Parts: sequence; C-alpha cells; structure tokens
Amino acid sequence: MIFKPNKLLTKLVLILILFLSFTGCRKVEKKKLPKVYFLKTLESWGAVTPAYTNYIETNLNNIRKQKNVKAVIIEIDTPGGTIRDAEKIVKLIKECPFPTITYISNAAYSAGAMLSLAGSFTVMSPHSKVGAMEPVMIDPRTRQMKTAPEKIVSAMRADMRGLAEARIKRLLKEHKEGKRQFQNIEWIKNLPDIAEAMVDKTKVLTLKKHGINLNKKSLLTITAEQAIKIGFADYTVKNVKDILKKFNLSNVKLVNITPTIKHVFISFLTNSWMSMILIGLGIL
Repeated sequence: MIFKPNKLLTKLVLILILFLSFTGCRKVEKKKLPKVYFLKTLESWGAVTPAYTNYIETNLNNIRKQKNVKAVIIEIDTPGGTIRDAEKIVKLIKECPFPTITYISNAAYSAGAMLSLAGSFTVMSPHSKVGAMEPVMIDPRTRQMKTAPEKIVSAMRADMRGLAEARIKRLLKEHKEGKRQFQNIEWIKNLPDIAEAMVDKTKVLTLKKHGINLNKKSLLTITAEQAIKIGFADYTVKNVKDILKKFNLSNVKLVNITPTIKHVFISFLTNSWMSMILIGLGIL
C-alpha cells in the first residue's frame, strides 16, 4: 500500500516552516550593532568657548539616552579657551557612564590639555602636541595678555594633578595585570609632576625622574611620542578607524557628529576678539 500524505497537513507543515524562517530573519534584523559616537571638531572651531561646551554637553546628554553605547570619541584640536568651560567639559566627560576616548588630532594647548587628560583613554595623531596651559587673562587697562593670579594657577595645577593621578591608577593596574608594558614605570608614577609642568613655569623636570628635561621658567609642551612614553597618552593613531582597531571596537556602528551651524555661529560671536569689538561698538 502506498502512503499518500494529506494535502492539508502538507500545507500546514510548509506554512509552519515558512513562519519559523520568517521569525528567525526578523530576529536577525532586530539585532542592532553597538554604537561608537565620534564628536568631530572643525578646523575653524577655535577656542574652548561656551559654544563648544554646549556642543559637547548637548551631544553627551543625547548619547546617554541611547542604548548599547560602546564608547564615545571626542576629537580635540584647539589653542585653548576659558577655564570655566574647560572645567565644565571635564566634569561632563568624567560623568559619562560609558568609556570616553579623547583624540588629539593636531594640537591640544591650554584648556585642550585638560580636556584630553579627562577621557578614560587618550590617543594622539603622530604629529600632534599637547601642553602649554598657563592661565592668562586680558588686562582691562592695557588690553594685553598677562599671567593669571596665583590663585587661578594653583587651581589649574590641582586640576591637572587630579586628572593625572586618576590616569596613573589605571596604568599601574594594567601594568600589574600584564596588559601593558612601559619603558620606565617610574615615569608613569611621576605623571602628576609632568601634568603640573604644563601649568607652572617654575616646575623642573629631569630625564631620569620624569623622562623629560625641562628647565625652570618654561612651560611644558610634549609630542605624541613623549606622551606615550610617560603615560599621558595611550596610543598614537592615524585616524578614527585606527582608534577602533586599537581598542578592539569591531562590529560596531560608527556615528559621526559635527557642530551645527548654531554652534559655529555662537562660537564666532563668543570669540574673545569679537566680544571686544561688540563691546566697543556698544560703547560707541
């Protein structure tokens, strides 16, 4: 006797197979890649101003609301800016619930040096520089730049030392666990002195103790190579793709964010020289 399957039963089995296949496809589609956000800067962006602070704050707050955030990369290329804005951005970066990678693409002078050390990790392009962050102010009488009072310089020294001490803890832990090897572990331990030397002209550094020679009355500015040697930075990188590779951030979706026209316009208006011009016009 030849068995003849029931046509209705056959159709039901086929429908069930198709349904299960479709459900499986839907599950694959729903699985989203973790995201890495890249906050870009602009060549014309300039100093760390209230506009730049607003740009960082707005985007970090938006990113905090997102799910499955793997890391945030913050590009830094600035000649400096206001102390108040730098301290506010440092606080924003430190409060992030996800890893932050500060990326010095060209130069991080003055306030930029503080921002770069605030990240969970710091990377630098091979040609970049960081340092020279002596606090200055404009003399209202002569309109000339001059060194800020000792009270402000002291506060900046403390800020840099605190950030450097936080960095040391991670580096020493990685060294103890065998994850990182350093040319001289003593240089890493003396990173707070090196960070202070970016603020304080009277700080003296020696090659034996700090890995860098610095005479009195000179502000410290270091290259990417020096920054790696003393633990200020973690890696030198060519571009953002290289950053993802260095930190094993594979199978992620890179989300690029750039300053809006609003931020660029506010930055232009709050530029120190533009502010002086507007004040002058107001007086006239």
